[in-house]
Amino acid sequence: MDTLDHRASDAERDATADRLRVAGGDGRLDPDELEQRLDAAYSAKTLGDLAALTRDLPAAPPAAAPPEPKLDSQPVRARLASFIIINTICIVIWAASGANGGFWPIWVILGTGIGLFAAMVRRALGVEEEEEGHGRGRRHRRRRLDTRL
Repeated sequence: MDTLDHRASDAERDATADRLRVAGGDGRLDPDELEQRLDAAYSAKTLGDLAALTRDLPAAPPAAAPPEPKLDSQPVRARLASFIIINTICIVIWAASGANGGFWPIWVILGTGIGLFAAMVRRALGVEEEEEGHGRGRRHRRRRLDTRL
């Protein structure tokens, strides 16, 4: 049995209707023809019926890649890990010492928060620091422009 003879699902009908609407928006179909094809798409029984409705249209463009998460960066993840660990330790020390006086870990949270914020801004703008080995075990930092954004 040919796949065009398979029964069409609601999702396939909706996908075809979306493609027809895009073609109508691009001016490839006039409003009356768009309406006729949409009616035919929603009443289509097989995949062949759906294929016939879009046969004279250009292939659908590939779907755009989803945006890369901002935390998918080694410097940002490293700063976040440091932020969590250092501040948790400071809060535990403050609580274990009787929580007397003011909440002094706020100053540590503020300082490490600034570093985390700076790393996130660098990532969002596409400029990150990466460490590379150089010379006899010396390490230096080099700025690079991240072209993945």
